[in-house]
Amino acid sequence: MKLKKFFGLFVMALLVFALSGCLGGDNNNNPAPPAPSAPAVVETQSKASEEESEPEEAEEPEEPDEDARVIASATEWGVHSLPLTDGSEKSYEDITVLKSGAPSEKDKAGDNISTGTNAAVFASKKSKINITGDTVISTDAQFAHAVYVGGEEGGSVNLTDTTIMTLSENSGGLVAAEGKIEAKDLTVTTSGKASPAVCAISKGTVNINGGTYITSGDASPAAFSSASINLNDTELTSNSSEALRVEGGTAALKGTNLISKKASTIKIQNSKAKLDINNSILETSKANIFDVASADVEINLSQTSLNNTDKAGNFMSVVNSSKVVLNLKDQETEGAILIDKDSSINIHFTGTSGFTGAIRNEGGVVNVIIEKDSTWNLTGDSSVSSLTSKGTIETNGFTLKVNSKQ
Repeated sequence: MKLKKFFGLFVMALLVFALSGCLGGDNNNNPAPPAPSAPAVVETQSKASEEESEPEEAEEPEEPDEDARVIASATEWGVHSLPLTDGSEKSYEDITVLKSGAPSEKDKAGDNISTGTNAAVFASKKSKINITGDTVISTDAQFAHAVYVGGEEGGSVNLTDTTIMTLSENSGGLVAAEGKIEAKDLTVTTSGKASPAVCAISKGTVNINGGTYITSGDASPAAFSSASINLNDTELTSNSSEALRVEGGTAALKGTNLISKKASTIKIQNSKAKLDINNSILETSKANIFDVASADVEINLSQTSLNNTDKAGNFMSVVNSSKVVLNLKDQETEGAILIDKDSSINIHFTGTSGFTGAIRNEGGVVNVIIEKDSTWNLTGDSSVSSLTSKGTIETNGFTLKVNSKQ
């Protein structure tokens, strides 16, 4: 009996020792790791404590990522970034439009300038696009006009407060081939050659109000027109070409500055055209204010400032069988007028107009009418075909020949 009791106590001792080895540590008598603590409990504030605590200040919203503004982008040749061709009208505000995509050699052979094949914004079939706000339109590909209206039945685009940039050649800023572009307070720059900032061709009309337009590439007038272009209270500068080139149609300027750094201010060629220029500024650093070649043109010039810093430049050159009607009203004009043997010009001074310069006639036809209160101050020998004057002519010691007679 005592033996059985002793054996039972011995077995219990062994069990206790075994259990203490599993739970109390490893075989090297290292202590067991502490038991994991219970997860923290997140307490929800009571309504009373919420009222007592001060509310946290709201964080300032982050500025939107610039990429978030890009709603229209095309990287393939011949794909427009923002086309509208279903005859509807759509409006956009504070957007970014991007266009890239190089043409193949075959693509380059097409009429991409007048068709707008690779343009960013494209409107045709009487569709209308309205763009306002802090909008940016940028293209970096050949023949990639920023904005184009034309194609079947034409279209229209209205833009306000928009920035436009084209970086490659043959890429105009605003191009209207059929339809109308209305632009107010834009900033337009082009960098490539043959890339006018404003262009009206075929049956297109462009109306500009305010803003600045700058071109830098060769053969890139700030504005080009063979259709209808109206420039009001704006400034257009060409760093390598004419400020305005006209090859037909009509051009009207009011309160507008035209500046050319390396060519004539206005070049009119190969066409029949009409220009109305009022209360504007025409400026050039090289060549002439007006160059007329192989053209039939009427020019109405009134209350406009003329600034030619090229000492060898003329007020106007008329060559290559051109015909010019020049009407000056309340207009101060300075510089020579040159006419070659195959050309003709009719000059009409009205109001308080004043002409300080010479008429250098190389055998062409020159008819001059000077109304009361207008004045011609000669700065060199001059020759005209006919002269009718009710105003004042100051020869200043120079010779004035009328119909080859002094």
